[in-house]
Amino acid sequence: MLTEFLFVPHYWVIAGLILVALELTDGSLIFFLPLGLSSLLQAGIIYLQQTGMLGMIIYEDWWENLIGLAILMVLTTIMLRVVSHYRGGNAPKDINDY
Repeated sequence: MLTEFLFVPHYWVIAGLILVALELTDGSLIFFLPLGLSSLLQAGIIYLQQTGMLGMIIYEDWWENLIGLAILMVLTTIMLRVVSHYRGGNAPKDINDY
């Protein structure tokens, strides 16, 4: 039953939107946002795989699906850290530095 949910892109989109909305309450960019963005990317990959637009099969089993999600989460975490580092500019790291 769980394997059926893992291969439906709509559930990944719903999970991704919920996790991105939860990031608004946390704001740490550590857990909810990377997992939410990874879920949305996962939904896109599964959709493209099911429609045949990829030309290859990436996920055949449930565990490949979850490993792909973990890899996407690591990549989005690194991407968010790099973007937030360069976005900070020359701002001081401590608010109490004058």
